[in-house]
Amino acid sequence: MSRSAAKKQNKTPAPAAPARKPRGQRAAAVLSPAVEDPVPATAVGAPADGPCVVGVGASAGGFEPIKKLLSITPPDGGLAYVVIQHLDPTQKSLSTELFARRTQMAVAEAADGVRVESGHVYTVPAGQEVTIRAGVLHLAALERARGHRMPIDHFFQSLGEDQQQKAIGIVLSGTGADGAVGLRSIVGNGGIVLVQRPDTAQFEGMPQAALATGLTTHTLAIEDMPAVLMGYARHPYAARPDQPAPTAEAQEPLLRSIVDLVRAKRGYDFTGYKRATLLRRIHRRMGLNYIERMSDYAARLRQEPHEIDALFKDLLISATEFFRDQEAWGTLETEVIGPLVAAKGEHEPVRVWVAGASTGEEAYSLAMVVLEHLDRAGKHCPVQIFATDASEDALAVARMGIYPAGIAAQVSAARLHRYFVEIDEGRHFQVSSELRGHVVFGLQNLFSDPPFSGVDLVVCRNVLIYLEPEVQKRVVLLLHFALKPDGFLFMGSAETPGLRDDLFSAVSKSSRIYRRVGTTPREQLQFQVVPAGPRGAPAGFRPRLSAPQLTQAARLAQQIIFDRFAPAAVLVDGNFETLYFSGPTERFLGQPRGSPTHNLLSLVRESLRSRVRSAISSAASTNTTVAVKDAQLKRGSGYEPVRVTVIPTPSGETQKLFLVVFEDEPKPPGARRGGDGQSTLVRQLEDELYVTQADLRATVESLEASNEELRASNEEVVSINEELQSSNEELQSSKEELQSLNEELNTVNQQLQAKVGELESANNDLKNVLASNDVATLCLDHDMCIKWFSPAARGVLGLIAGDVGRPIGVFGTPLLGEALMSAARAVLERLVPVQSEVRGDEDRWYLRRALPYNSEDQQVDGVIITFTDITESKRGLEERAKQLRAFAFELTRAEESERQAIARDLHDDLGQLLSVVKLKLSKLQTGTIEEDALRIMMQIDELVGRAERSVRSLAVQLSPPVLYELGLVPALEWLAEEMQRNYDLSVELTDDGAVKPLEQAARAIVFRAIRELLINVARHAGVSEARVSTQRVGDGLVATVSDAGSGFDPNEIGTGPQRGFGLTSVRERLAYIGGSVQLASRPGRGTDVTLTVPLQVQERAVRVSAG
Repeated sequence: MSRSAAKKQNKTPAPAAPARKPRGQRAAAVLSPAVEDPVPATAVGAPADGPCVVGVGASAGGFEPIKKLLSITPPDGGLAYVVIQHLDPTQKSLSTELFARRTQMAVAEAADGVRVESGHVYTVPAGQEVTIRAGVLHLAALERARGHRMPIDHFFQSLGEDQQQKAIGIVLSGTGADGAVGLRSIVGNGGIVLVQRPDTAQFEGMPQAALATGLTTHTLAIEDMPAVLMGYARHPYAARPDQPAPTAEAQEPLLRSIVDLVRAKRGYDFTGYKRATLLRRIHRRMGLNYIERMSDYAARLRQEPHEIDALFKDLLISATEFFRDQEAWGTLETEVIGPLVAAKGEHEPVRVWVAGASTGEEAYSLAMVVLEHLDRAGKHCPVQIFATDASEDALAVARMGIYPAGIAAQVSAARLHRYFVEIDEGRHFQVSSELRGHVVFGLQNLFSDPPFSGVDLVVCRNVLIYLEPEVQKRVVLLLHFALKPDGFLFMGSAETPGLRDDLFSAVSKSSRIYRRVGTTPREQLQFQVVPAGPRGAPAGFRPRLSAPQLTQAARLAQQIIFDRFAPAAVLVDGNFETLYFSGPTERFLGQPRGSPTHNLLSLVRESLRSRVRSAISSAASTNTTVAVKDAQLKRGSGYEPVRVTVIPTPSGETQKLFLVVFEDEPKPPGARRGGDGQSTLVRQLEDELYVTQADLRATVESLEASNEELRASNEEVVSINEELQSSNEELQSSKEELQSLNEELNTVNQQLQAKVGELESANNDLKNVLASNDVATLCLDHDMCIKWFSPAARGVLGLIAGDVGRPIGVFGTPLLGEALMSAARAVLERLVPVQSEVRGDEDRWYLRRALPYNSEDQQVDGVIITFTDITESKRGLEERAKQLRAFAFELTRAEESERQAIARDLHDDLGQLLSVVKLKLSKLQTGTIEEDALRIMMQIDELVGRAERSVRSLAVQLSPPVLYELGLVPALEWLAEEMQRNYDLSVELTDDGAVKPLEQAARAIVFRAIRELLINVARHAGVSEARVSTQRVGDGLVATVSDAGSGFDPNEIGTGPQRGFGLTSVRERLAYIGGSVQLASRPGRGTDVTLTVPLQVQERAVRVSAG
């Protein structure tokens, strides 16, 4: 018997939706008792109680199809849409805003606790997953890691369970297989699923995965979907699901004809199914074909045999999944599988029958559990799992063992890794050959085919719920027959089978796990559960009446003999429950008033009740036959002697049973009311009195215990009563006070009503002013709690209506929290406005202005805070600052180039001229000249030499050649010598020896910054020693200038004469190249200045010396 089957894909466009009838027009019932079914069901129109809910699932490439679908869908179709997309949880979704521009329906972002409404579209926020319960949306944070999230499956699962035939799923473009698992819930609960045609989808992964399940109802282009949605929503099947349907008896002729058509074509008899189940599935097919009369649908079945196939598959569909009902599977592992494996021998097989295996999920789940327990036990028992179903399509899916990636939500990661293999680029999982080898799938009709036998466990979940009670009992007997003694039966959580106590004992009622007890009653066992229908006789065959078979005649004779001559007898179990009646038991038994019962002590006549109870108890304790010969049965106005015999069943039976035989004793000749008869009656009364006294003693003991409890309860009640009386007096006094207060309040209320009218007008004006203003405004009270905020504050500050009254300190956003509280307290303390620039989310800047909030009597009643968005202005200023820094950097480079040019000119031109002059003077000195002239020429030579040295020094200072030719570190070594020579400052230089690639301009800036700092040390620190260290840290250069001089307070830089020491200039120049300056100094403790400069990203190919 099947619980699931693949559904035929309907790739043809759906017919146009039926025309809407005028408002208020209604039609008669759709299903009439007549076979012709001449009257339609209900009005075709909008749903009477809640809309059909459409879950739209899409991923990559699905945005445009969603916009197109919403833009062409009428807003009054009785549909509510929930759009589920794969979104980046860290980015805000703009779907609501963008979809709202393309549809006439109301579009809103889904919120927790919102009830879906017709003509509305709900988008799911980023980072959230949505479910629906009782028509209300519920949000929860995404828990799984990226790549394992299946929000569409998650919603579809809840949608099918909640909305049933009002559930509609739509799968649009996307990669992966999200939605393929959840759509089974929609179809299994009576809804429909639409899939975008793969050739029209940008990414066909999700549509193809949905189609692979075989459960989709329509495969359509986007423009064809609205007609199908509108037509389905207006059909009575979906529009009026709560309308009482005609009784199954009224539809029996048509229903029987449809069942016969299915049996004739598919060979499967649905006679044993519940009529409500059959009608519901038939009505679903009628809704999909836009047919309102069952007679018309029966005609369609006769004309279009493929519709019979579709109905057959619909009747076999049910929801299934891996490890469905986790708690029940957990109980199965601990209470059944574990002990079962422990009890098995080394090579004894584990045999399991999965009846109604559908597409194989439960069979593979069971195989995984059994294999895991065998591994833990270190055993190598053969595993034989027989999985049967009536649907070839479902078994084909099960044999392939390929399932959508969404099963990751049902199967643990460890089991997926061991028993499955990823295929189709991660869109599907396929069971491993190891797991597949332990499961055998076979076609079987549970109604007519013989069952398996000798199995340890039968899994038959959610099968019996679709069957008539009488058929359920027959199927249960088959399952009992299939099990070994002490075997187990695992049923579905929705099934309440009412199993017979003589066949099954409960292991876990909540998990629907039972253990076989007793033996299978062979006389009640029928391998053909549903009687076969009449079959046509072969040609030329004339039936004739034949004599009954011998076994039938013998059975008839035995029955007559038993009824005529056998004594009255009743077979009971140890709980006095009757199992079988034989003979004229009505002389000794009677049905009491009230609910029907099978308890013998309730059925037996009152005068025999105590004797029967005593006799059965004695037979149970001694395991021997007990006879009561002096019992008296009251008939009419007198008593008649009765013999009661209790015979226990043989000890070989699994369950102890007792046969209670009632026989009339013959009366002695000439017996009268007195004498021996009277003595017998006295003895019986004495026995009854003894039993009654025993019962009375037990009852008295129970009553005494109850009396003690009642006495304690009575004391508590008396105490409570006294408290209530005291409370009542207080309430009376309060009542009088309240009456007086009520009169005062009435007067105040009238005044307040007038004031409220004025406030409403003023409030409306204020609301309009605030609503038309883009400046976010927030009002706080003295306790820093929110009093109110403007509409713009919802978006800027992320506030909601429920935040009114909450302290501002609990918010952790950049614009709220402790920083805002500090500004608000400053306003309350100084009563002057405070203004500052603050940074919010998404790198936006606001001008925050806080000022006192004055009440009507000019009292400060809080703080008003406004937030003006200055992001664009801020960005403009930052851009201008970047441009200025770039310009300054270019100026620095130009300056450095100019320095080099000047240095070259001084060295090449002026320096050479001075050298030539000096050379000429030296030649003159060798000639014959006067002494005065010679002295003057020597002085001129000395001056020219000094000028030459000054020119050379100036050229080096302007542009040290060592800096450009050898690098930064050699230049610093030269600088150290210059500081010693010119400033008498000893400089200790250390370097880590790492390569430090810098642009020429950057190298010059760092060099001049260190030179400026060393000059500061020489002039202001009051020391003769300094330290310079250079090292490479990551992709940056870190240079430190340290001294142990007088130091200073960094907070006083620039506040006194000659303060600053050029640090401002150093900071600005380093900022041009992306560097920074850190200062550490204390008076009398020296100074440390650290320069950090980024190095070039691409280092030079050739080796650069030290710098």
